[in-house]
Amino acid sequence: MILSEKIIQLRKKQGWSQEELAMQMNVSRQAVSKWEQAQSIPDLDKILLLSQLFDVSTDYLLKDDFEIEEASTNEEKAYNVRRVSLEEANKFLSLKEKARFWVAFATFLCILSPIPLIWLGGAASNDVISMTTNTAGVVGLIWLLVQVAVAVTIFLMIDSQLNQYAYLEKEIFELEYGVDSMVKQRKEQFRPTYVRYNIIGVVLCTLSSIPLFASNLYNKPIYQVTGLVGLIFMISIGTFCFILVGTKWAAMQQLLEEGDYSREKKQKSHVVEIIAWVYWLLTTALYLFLSFTRYDWETSWIIWPIAGILFGAIMVVANGFSTHKK
Repeated sequence: MILSEKIIQLRKKQGWSQEELAMQMNVSRQAVSKWEQAQSIPDLDKILLLSQLFDVSTDYLLKDDFEIEEASTNEEKAYNVRRVSLEEANKFLSLKEKARFWVAFATFLCILSPIPLIWLGGAASNDVISMTTNTAGVVGLIWLLVQVAVAVTIFLMIDSQLNQYAYLEKEIFELEYGVDSMVKQRKEQFRPTYVRYNIIGVVLCTLSSIPLFASNLYNKPIYQVTGLVGLIFMISIGTFCFILVGTKWAAMQQLLEEGDYSREKKQKSHVVEIIAWVYWLLTTALYLFLSFTRYDWETSWIIWPIAGILFGAIMVVANGFSTHKK
């Protein structure tokens, strides 16, 4: 049902003539007649006034897929949820645009952080450097902690700036007039860049095992450790590409309530998020425990790919449990 038909039905429901509606709208009867014949469209201020007069939402008036019977049932809900203005949406997207490089860089630092620990441990145990295995482990661990601390600081600073928009990720909201079309237009303009960087990320992650395989051609453990370092480095660059464009893409999905930010997924239990945090904390603790107690930095890294595979299976079960619980 189009706007002109809705104006006619709502006017007749109130028992008003075109003249009476025109008086309330402070326009001429000819203007109302043109609206109802779809010869012209009311200005935005008139749309807002029509919304108040007929006690319906602007979404109902402007969106053709809203039917007349939905007005009475959905209107009360519409006024009880937070509404996002065009100005607020633009400010959120602008902050995300500025933050996406730093989010990607902080993640890059986190993935790279074990490299000094792995390489120094392997180099020391193979007498490549004049350092004991314990000393190499301590130096590598300090480097890891400093790098992670820098990354966490970046995450916290970004989170403090975006904390005011946390409701976009967790709550149900409504977009004011013009926001939906603006976000969709930006999303389509950004799509080629999003696809290009994702392809680069996939290629880098797929080829990341090449340095490790190549190192096996040489019968020296230090080469294998160096190959592992090359693998981690390529994965970190690929992840940087994913997050650089994924952060901006996710921001637009948040506003449009699409994908992982759909209303259905927002209403799921938080059990999945809790399980993920606990799982990776335990994995990190296990990695550090085995590495320090066995002094076997060259092989303890295998925990991470195994943990990644198991994590996928655990998330499938957790999501299924959350859906069933709902």
